[in-house]
Amino acid sequence: MAYYPQVQGFGSALKRGDVLRTWCLALVLCSSLAEAVDESSVFYLARPRAVGRRVPPSLLFDLQGKLKALVKRNNRLLVEGEEDAQLVTGPEIDRRALLKRVDQARSAHEELDLEAARMALRQVIQDLGALPLTPDAREVWRDVNILLIEIAEAEQDLLTRDRTIDELLRVMPRLQPRQHGLSGNLADLVVARKASLKPAVGAVIRMRPADAKVWVDGRPTAAGDRLRPGSHRLLVRAQGHRAYIEVFEVESGAARVELQASLSPARLRSTPELDEALSSPDSKSQVIGKMGDVVRQAGASIGILATVGRRSDGRFDLHIAAVARDGSVAGVGTMVTGGLLAENDLAHLIGAASRRGVGVPIATGDWRSAQPMQADIPDPSDFEGLPASERRAALPGRRLRQKRSTANLWIVSTVALLGGSAAYLLYSMQEAPVEEVFLEPTMSVEANLP
Repeated sequence: MAYYPQVQGFGSALKRGDVLRTWCLALVLCSSLAEAVDESSVFYLARPRAVGRRVPPSLLFDLQGKLKALVKRNNRLLVEGEEDAQLVTGPEIDRRALLKRVDQARSAHEELDLEAARMALRQVIQDLGALPLTPDAREVWRDVNILLIEIAEAEQDLLTRDRTIDELLRVMPRLQPRQHGLSGNLADLVVARKASLKPAVGAVIRMRPADAKVWVDGRPTAAGDRLRPGSHRLLVRAQGHRAYIEVFEVESGAARVELQASLSPARLRSTPELDEALSSPDSKSQVIGKMGDVVRQAGASIGILATVGRRSDGRFDLHIAAVARDGSVAGVGTMVTGGLLAENDLAHLIGAASRRGVGVPIATGDWRSAQPMQADIPDPSDFEGLPASERRAALPGRRLRQKRSTANLWIVSTVALLGGSAAYLLYSMQEAPVEEVFLEPTMSVEANLP
């Protein structure tokens, strides 16, 4: 027998008035997803599909928007047919965290714990890379190398000191050592070694698209700028395109160095193979495998596929399946709705789908399965807001909303009445304050008695 996670419907949630739990479930959604994937996972959201006819496009659009909002709160999300912002910007660093670690290494250096300082700086370099990529990384990389120079000087490791100075000046030939913490003999040494740098080579830039912006070692670079011989790190960005990253060499004595790249679009492709699989007679055995291929090609860790079908009573079956890269199913969440979607319901569904080993992949078009799903209580008001063509013809012409429970109204009214009565009694029991008023005389009377 197939297992169906039971999910409370939207209408019942409104009856309880449990709005607070909606947000609580949304906030803990990330912990539910962690049952199927780890913290470094990347989610892929396929466009919600309609199985069968008479599914309003507005319902699919609303479903996609709410699923995106839920997953993106604490995870990286790739969406079918949409642009991936992280692919456009390229790798980013936590500048504040790295600078904090540099400060800790500087404190260890001041306390003469040179080994601890060196190990901390090597860890920062490992996070940054051998060469900086962005302007923020360039600043952190400079501070790390300046501190490494001071450590080598304190240990009298002259070879490492001179080698680090040469690398720093090769990447930043315009460095002013005294402005960045070096003083005394070290500052004079850095200035003196500038004269021994190899001649720079002019850069020729050919990029597609033509408005792409170029950074070399984290410094904005244009055609004609000169680069020192040795290794450099190239970053190219353009709106709507994937960031391009490359490490290249500048040969000593070369006439010029050519920087060229053709950026590919950052928009993820559409997946018509999923539509073909859903329309095939054996869709259950095909669509999950196709979804696994799409997840793997997108570079994601797990995919989310939502399908919607119309029931005979006019309501909708909503199924959400979580699929891994290898085509295995982490789980399936199911729900019956009248067309209104709440975040707490969707959070339940994704949580149910992400639990490995719970649920079976029956959410791919088999709407007439032998095992019926748990449905909420039918209510004609479920169909309010749908187009007239999408409403059940068997429903009466005058759709009256079912009478709701008045328990909450009675409780509020009783509390208000008791509170008002208590306030009136307290007020009436208090005695009015006595005020003494002295009036000045306004006339005088004189009487002469015989």
